[in-house]
Amino acid sequence: MKNLTSTFAASLLAIAVLLPLSAQAEEATPNINVSGVGHVSAAPDKAMISVSIEARRKRIQEARDEVSSVIGRTLSVTDSLNIDRKYINTSASTIRPEYRYNNSKRIFDGYYVSRQVIIDLRELDKIGPLTEKLLDAGINNVSPPSLGSTKAAELKREALKRATEDAKLNASVIADSLGVSVGKPLSISANSNNHYPRPQRMMMKAAYADAAEAAPSETYETGEIRFSANVNARFEIK
Repeated sequence: MKNLTSTFAASLLAIAVLLPLSAQAEEATPNINVSGVGHVSAAPDKAMISVSIEARRKRIQEARDEVSSVIGRTLSVTDSLNIDRKYINTSASTIRPEYRYNNSKRIFDGYYVSRQVIIDLRELDKIGPLTEKLLDAGINNVSPPSLGSTKAAELKREALKRATEDAKLNASVIADSLGVSVGKPLSISANSNNHYPRPQRMMMKAAYADAAEAAPSETYETGEIRFSANVNARFEIK
């Protein structure tokens, strides 16, 4: 038993010695640290538009009925524009009692009911007509569109690929100037960010302000989505 304990202790000591030696060996390897950037731009091909519907009534059924009526008008608008209902989500809802206080006494004030309708619009030329028809239908809580791409994952990977290639190219340039060659990567880290066009939001505000005069043929500039990636890498040089 004593020999077994001694053997186990010796093994632990060997591991403890090997780990720092391995780290020291890696640190001692000649290397260079570089960074790379990659960008990909693409036109958006979808827009998320949210309609928020709220009602406050003394009776909960009255509040529900009012909200349901507005949802019905919303769906009538989307149907008139041939927007497939599979791209419409009406599941988010809130129901709660509300109270007010008078001389520290809590008094029941009624019920609050809200529903959110999210429209995943795949035809961007319908942004203007959709917004105008929703406003004409008396639906005031219409969010500005949030532009996006159905190919976002693919575009993010392409930006990451370009950033990695840029980092490797930077390493080669430095190595060539030093008369050495680039070896295997010793470490690498990456992050990404996206820029979505904002002018659309400003234009929507203008559309809200002038809804009464808005022309049915009004169009909107969507700009481009920019996907960016940054890579930091450490390469062995030899």
